Amino acid sequence: MKELRKGKNCLNCGLELDKKYNHCPQCGQENTNNKVSLRELVMDTILNYLSFDMLFGRSLLPFLFKPGYLVKEFLEGRRVGHIHPVRLYLIVNFLFFLIFVRVVDLQTIEKKLALKDNNKPTKQKKAFVYEDGDTTQMKLKDFAKKLSIDRSSLSGDSLAIFLEKEIKKQKIPVNYQIKEVEEEDYIDIGGFGAKQTDKKGSNAFSWQRFVRHVGNKDLSPEQFLDSIGIKDKNPTTIKAASQAMKIGRNDLSMFILNIINNIPLMMILMLPLFAFYLKIFYAFSKRLYIEHLVFTFHFQSFNYVLLAIILVIFHYQKDASENHIVNILLWSMIIWTVYNAMAIKQVYAQSWLMTLFKLFWIGIFYVTTLSFFQLGVLIYSFFTY
Repeated sequence: MKELRKGKNCLNCGLELDKKYNHCPQCGQENTNNKVSLRELVMDTILNYLSFDMLFGRSLLPFLFKPGYLVKEFLEGRRVGHIHPVRLYLIVNFLFFLIFVRVVDLQTIEKKLALKDNNKPTKQKKAFVYEDGDTTQMKLKDFAKKLSIDRSSLSGDSLAIFLEKEIKKQKIPVNYQIKEVEEEDYIDIGGFGAKQTDKKGSNAFSWQRFVRHVGNKDLSPEQFLDSIGIKDKNPTTIKAASQAMKIGRNDLSMFILNIINNIPLMMILMLPLFAFYLKIFYAFSKRLYIEHLVFTFHFQSFNYVLLAIILVIFHYQKDASENHIVNILLWSMIIWTVYNAMAIKQVYAQSWLMTLFKLFWIGIFYVTTLSFFQLGVLIYSFFTY
């Protein structure tokens, strides 16, 4: 707590003041004189920093290892010895995004999305089956299954040779041809219409084709839609194509940073909504909405801490096996569940059975809401880039 330099008169209204007054009883202004020397200003800054540092340090261990303790202390009025929940949230929020930017390699993400290279599609042999005037393209393993041929564990050229031999050997009446074609990843786009793939009449477009043309400065949005197989050219699809091409022609990492910059605002907007969920789940606890909001700050602060730890672990274990990654995520989920169950139990003082039941549904609501908000951030970032 800062030391006040009390004066004899209020600097705002001039009322004569007793030394015991921290604020003027007439106008409410703080009874302090801020006309100080450079030495006093420096000392005040150091003392304020040390005071804050001590509060944060004193609150950190209870926050991490005594779930719900700080919230309960705050709600019961014991607030002097601990950092304010909102200030704790802001600090943890800042540290999380600082760690995120340091450990997440945006260039690697960009490279994996293949918007910076030629993204030449790989070649793969496929079977073209001609029946009743129609041509069906399918993978060799699907072709073998269609013909009831035991394909064992063969693939590629070996499977192609094996199939040709078996068809001749068994004299299977099928009109086909095996060709080497560009292998592309297809995404189902429903009613928009796109290139026919393995199944007749399927609507899908290739990610490789999308990447190949998205940065082409010579294409109009309408031509770009044609190149990826989308037939429905309405104002929405044309606007989306225009934005996609704008992103593709520029630095993708800047677009990703634009999304990241919008995430903190999304998380802040989620706080009152999550507090509303708590208000519903604990409608009979007689707690005010603001008390649920205080718990929400605590809840979200721990989520940031846990996510930051996960990011750091993944950063230093880039070559971790799939099983190791699954184990890390599994343990993270266990820690999240145990911590928040203990925090809710501490603050709302219900039975363990009721606490776990409500935590399960709170988690479902939280993840669902978070997904919708993230989708909203993605759409907003896309159209405002």
